[in-house]
Amino acid sequence: MNTTWRTDDPCAVCGTGLTYTDDGTSSITQDCPLCGWSATWQAGRDGEAA
Repeated sequence: MNTTWRTDDPCAVCGTGLTYTDDGTSSITQDCPLCGWSATWQAGRDGEAA
């Protein structure tokens, strides 16, 4: 199951607020709805970025 939420974190390219998507695995994706910038982060066992 995917969970998506909007954040106040700015996009690295255009400054628009990012959305985070957690797909239930150990990765979290940040996406910009305006310019399409995206990054995927691997989460550690305790939920902290690895």
